[in-house]
Amino acid sequence: MNSMNSLDKALAQLDDEWTSERSTTHLHPNNFGPGIYEDVPFEQYQQIPALNKSSLTRLKRSPAHYKHSKSKQEDETPFLRLGSLVHYGQLEPQLLVRNYLVVPEEKFIEEVQRERADEIKAEIESKGKSKLKLYENVRATKAYKDRVRDYMEKHPNKERIPLSEFRRMGGILQSLNRDGNSQAAFAKGRPEVTVVWKHPKHGFLCKARIDWLSISMKCIVDLKTAWDALYFNVSKFDYHIQAATYLEGYELARKTLTAHQRRKWPRLKTSLTPPFQFVVLETDEPYSARCAPIDAKSLLYGKQEADYLYDLYAKCERENYWPGPPTPEAWTVSPHYEPMKFATATPKSEQPT
Repeated sequence: MNSMNSLDKALAQLDDEWTSERSTTHLHPNNFGPGIYEDVPFEQYQQIPALNKSSLTRLKRSPAHYKHSKSKQEDETPFLRLGSLVHYGQLEPQLLVRNYLVVPEEKFIEEVQRERADEIKAEIESKGKSKLKLYENVRATKAYKDRVRDYMEKHPNKERIPLSEFRRMGGILQSLNRDGNSQAAFAKGRPEVTVVWKHPKHGFLCKARIDWLSISMKCIVDLKTAWDALYFNVSKFDYHIQAATYLEGYELARKTLTAHQRRKWPRLKTSLTPPFQFVVLETDEPYSARCAPIDAKSLLYGKQEADYLYDLYAKCERENYWPGPPTPEAWTVSPHYEPMKFATATPKSEQPT
């Protein structure tokens, strides 16, 4: 956005569009049984006592790491916060307005410098000269800090985000709107769908939070941010496990619904291409978006790994034993390691004259 006026108008428009808020699901986390739920706040979803993809990823590292993570809250990094902003902006803009605050920094800087210029002008008119100068660092002045403090007090219970970060989020989301495949994926659907199901073999509860359930394409859409969309790595972050568990969980949860309820939640399409799309948005300029389904082979690997990890969890729970990572026979280089090619110096006596 080019000015604070356009920023203010955009935020006001968002606020107006969501003044009549959608009703949220009010259930105690322990009362979530198998099913499909809309409008579950993320904080409430987190408290549902069930395994999810993050649980399996930690369990994959080791059962001890999974157990430790249950009592530890992860710190939010700047990159994670940017990812959250992008999710809110695309999927739940009402929460963007409700939870975050953009301070009109440029407007305050202009006001403070204008006041300073007026002081300089007044001193010149009265004394013929002035020792005052325009501020080199307006943000360090008391006048600027007072404006920011007053603005924050008028909007309590909101997290402040820098204007630059808000604009960066806007640039990222614009790349989604420029990409035809990404646009089609988000054409018609429901955001942030909570799915709870019983594991068919072990009986414990599992859960997933679907970013976007596409009604038009009958598939699950997952929104990701990455430094480089070209080298988006499915296996590095266990996204193949995520796709496999989400697809299986959705179908198992859907089977628990009544015939009337199932009309609202479509069966996912069945074809050679799995009904799970990743939309990957780059977080740096010039910003680009890529949208593609996970391939069937990766999905199979994800299903196999998830089944192994579910079995491992059941075993650890049954024996109440949560071991750490196994000790290797020896430390070695990566299987993909390629030795350096060292240039051999030609003796001086053999060099051509």
